Amino acid sequence: MVETLIYSTMDAAAAKDTGNTPPSEVLVLTGAWSDALVLKGYALVELRKVEEAKATLKDAIGLAPMNPAPWSELGYIYQNEKSWSEALDAYRQAETGAQMTEDEAGHRPLYARALRGQAFVLTEQGQLDESEALYRKCLAINPDDGGAKQELAYIAGLRSRQPAHVPAEPHP
Repeated sequence: MVETLIYSTMDAAAAKDTGNTPPSEVLVLTGAWSDALVLKGYALVELRKVEEAKATLKDAIGLAPMNPAPWSELGYIYQNEKSWSEALDAYRQAETGAQMTEDEAGHRPLYARALRGQAFVLTEQGQLDESEALYRKCLAINPDDGGAKQELAYIAGLRSRQPAHVPAEPHP
């Protein structure tokens, strides 16, 4: 219901911005339509039909741009391609959608997934402090998040292998 209200408001605002008349009727589809496209995208990834999966997920995003699921799945594809900026952007879109549409109760799995995706990308980019902060946020949402715990251990291992920073001697 929240998504429906958001999309209706977005349509009315877009019409106003372009000088058009807002729609008098709104066609509301159930979430099953975008969910079906997300599942199809997931299946296409598993079948290694990545370009088809991207197109399908973009179709799902077109139907429900605030739905975090297709954004996260698209982020995962970009992550596997090592397209870090695209992956980070997709995961951030997923986070925004999850913040606006997911119920505050429970573990908020889609929100945590978006955070874990961003954290993974940041780890790969060597931004360990930022990554660690996101994984800790995941644990605040769900203290039993095994993926976040595992990645925090990985980051700790990376840090233990880094040479200690020795400050330069001050110039006299």
